[in-house]
Amino acid sequence: MYNTEMDEALKVIDKGLKKTINPKQIIVVGAGMAGLVSASLLKAAGHDVKIFEANNRVGGRIETVRMEDTGLYLDVGAMRIPYSHTLTMAYIRKFGLQVSPFINRNETDIIYVNGRKTTLKQYEKDPSILRYPVEMNEVGKTSEELLLLAVQPIINFIKRNPEKNWDVVVKDFGRYSTGQFLKYHPYQYNTYFSPVTIEMIGVLLDLEGFLERSFVETLRFLYIMQEESGFCEIVGGNDRLPKSFLPQLEENIIYNQKLMKLHQHDNGVT
Repeated sequence: MYNTEMDEALKVIDKGLKKTINPKQIIVVGAGMAGLVSASLLKAAGHDVKIFEANNRVGGRIETVRMEDTGLYLDVGAMRIPYSHTLTMAYIRKFGLQVSPFINRNETDIIYVNGRKTTLKQYEKDPSILRYPVEMNEVGKTSEELLLLAVQPIINFIKRNPEKNWDVVVKDFGRYSTGQFLKYHPYQYNTYFSPVTIEMIGVLLDLEGFLERSFVETLRFLYIMQEESGFCEIVGGNDRLPKSFLPQLEENIIYNQKLMKLHQHDNGVT
C-alpha cells in the first residue's frame, strides 16, 4: 500500500467515513476482522448494518482458548501480528490494547526427533545430533541453512526489484509445489536434495504441511519473515481485538447463521 493510500486508510480508522445522507440496509457476511471493520465503519457512517456469522463467536481465524481457573490462555488461531501491519496496529492503539513482543524462537527451544531430544542451540552447533542420514555434502548443515541454499538466491533476486521480479518468479516457479521445488530444483552446483533432507527440512522448520502447497506461497512466507522487523501479540489474548468491536456491533450480529445462497432482485437482495 502506497503512503498516500495508507494515510487515507489511517484517517478513516481515526475519523471514520463521511456521514451518509442516504442510509442503506447492508448485510455483512462473517464477523472476522474484515467483516467487523467494514460493519463498524458503515454503521458509524449511518447505515443499517447486519452481520451474519456462521459461528457463535466473532474473530474468524482469530481465536483464543482460556482456562478460567488459572488465567492461562492460548491463541489457537492467529498467534502473531507483524509490527509492519500498520492498519491492524492502528486499531490496537485505538482500542487501547497492550501488546508484547512475540518470540518466534530461542536457543532453549526443545527439539525431539528420531528419538533424540535436544535444544535448538545444541542442534545448530551440531546438526548431526538428530541422526538424519543426509548426504555427505549436506552433513554439518542445519535444515534452515540447507533450505536457504535453495531459496535465498531467489529471495535476493526478488529484493532487487520486488514490483518487477515477483512476476518473473511466479512465471518460473508457479507450477511447483514446495516439495517438488526442493526435489527437482538444484540448490548448488547441480546438486539436488536427498529425500531424507527434504523430510528433515519439513519436520524441523514446521513445513510439513507446506510441502504440498504452492512453492510461490511458501516463498512469500519466507520473504515476509526475512523482511519483517518483528512481531507482537496482544496481552490477554489476540481475540481481544475482534471483541473490542462488540460494544458497537453486538446488537447487529446474528450468530450461527451460515449464508448458503444469494438471490438478487430488481429491488434488492435476499
